[in-house]
Amino acid sequence: MIELKAKDESEGVDPQGHSRRDGSNLGAYFNIVCAVAGAGTLGMPHAFAQGGWIAILLIIISGLLSWFAGKLLLECAYAHLPLRHDSYPAIGEAAFGAKGRIFIQVFHYAILLGVSSLFVMLSGINLHLVSKGTSFELTTRQWTWISGFLILIPYLCIKDMKEYVWLSILGVMTTVFTVVIACVLGLIHLPELTSIQHEPVNWTLMPVALSTIGFSFGGSVIYPHVESGMRDPKQWSRVLFLALLTVSGLYLLMGSVGYYVYGKGVRSPIMESLPDILANKIASIIITLHLILAAPLTLIAFSVELERIVGWGMTFRLASRQVIMVLLTVNAAYMPSFGNFMALLGAISNLVVIFVAPVACHLKLFGWRNRSTFTYLAMVGCILIGIVGGIIGGIEAFIRLITSGKHGLFE
Repeated sequence: MIELKAKDESEGVDPQGHSRRDGSNLGAYFNIVCAVAGAGTLGMPHAFAQGGWIAILLIIISGLLSWFAGKLLLECAYAHLPLRHDSYPAIGEAAFGAKGRIFIQVFHYAILLGVSSLFVMLSGINLHLVSKGTSFELTTRQWTWISGFLILIPYLCIKDMKEYVWLSILGVMTTVFTVVIACVLGLIHLPELTSIQHEPVNWTLMPVALSTIGFSFGGSVIYPHVESGMRDPKQWSRVLFLALLTVSGLYLLMGSVGYYVYGKGVRSPIMESLPDILANKIASIIITLHLILAAPLTLIAFSVELERIVGWGMTFRLASRQVIMVLLTVNAAYMPSFGNFMALLGAISNLVVIFVAPVACHLKLFGWRNRSTFTYLAMVGCILIGIVGGIIGGIEAFIRLITSGKHGLFE
C-alpha cells in the first residue's frame, strides 16, 4: 500500500509559503462530481437506445474501472517518494521519460481546452434556444460570448481547485435537479406515447454505447489537482469511489428512465424528446448553468500547470487566463465545426487518459509482478474499454466532422 503523503514537485506550498493541503474530502468529492457529470447525463438515454438494457451493466463496469484507473493514477503520483508528481504529464514523464510527458500532454491538453471550448459552445446554443421568441432573444454567437464572459469570472477569481468547492456544490445541485426534472417530465409524458420499443442488447451498436458511456466518465485530467488540495490524501480512493458512485447513480437514473419512456427513439440530448413546456426550458437553463460552472474546473487545471511552469505570479495568471478564455470563445463562436474536431480529439484522448494511460504508467513504475488476479483482470478491462471505446468513438466523431458542413473545419 502506497503511503499518500509527500511533497509535490513544487514543494507543496503556494507562492506565499502556505501549504495547499487544507481542502476537505467533501470539497474534493464535489469537485469530482461536478467535473465528471453534466452534459454526459443528458446523452445517457441515447446510449441506452444504442446498446439496449445492457447499458446498465456497461455503466456499472465503466464506473468501477474508472475508479480503479483513478486510484492507479494517484498511486503513480507517489511513485518516487518523498516527491509527489504534481500533474498528469509529470506522471507520464516519471514513467516513460520526456516522450511520455509529451504523449500525455497532447491528450491531456486536448481534453482540458477542448472540453472547455465545447462547454462554451453548448452554453451559447442552449441559451439561444431557450431565449427564442422572448424579449431576451439573441443570436447563438452573442450568447456564446456572454457564456464565455460568465465562465471567465470564476476562472479569473479562483486560483485552484480547493477554492472552487462552493461553485462545484452548486454545479452538482444543478445536475441533480436537471435529472429529477427530466425523469418527472418523461414519466408524465409516457401515457401519450405509443409504439415504444426496447431491447435487452443491441450487439451492433453496443460498442458505440460503450464508447459514449466510457467517455462520460472523463475527469482524470483534474484528479492530481483535486487530490493535491486534500488535507488527508490517504482518503483519495474512498472519495473518488463515492464521487463516481454518485455519477453512476445519476447516469443509471437518467438513462433507464429516459429509455423506458421513449425507447429506441429517444434523442440526444434527452431535452429534445421531452414535452416543450416551461419545465423543459427551466431544465435547459439549469444544465447550461452547470456547463458554465464546470468549464472553469478544467481551465483552472490547465492554468495551474501553465503557471507552475512559468512562475510569473498574479499578473501572468490574470493576463494568461483572459487570453485563453478569449481564444476558446472565438473558437466556439466563429468555428462551429471546431466543436466536432475537438469531439474527435476528445473521443480518443479521454478514453486514453481515463483508462489506458494510468494502467501503462502504473505497470512501468511498479512492475508487472506481485499483483492479485483481480488487479490483472481490472487492468485488462481498462485497456480494452479504452481501446474499443477510443476507436469506435473516434470513428463516430470523424464521421460527424466530415458530414457536419460543406466548408470544412472552419465553417
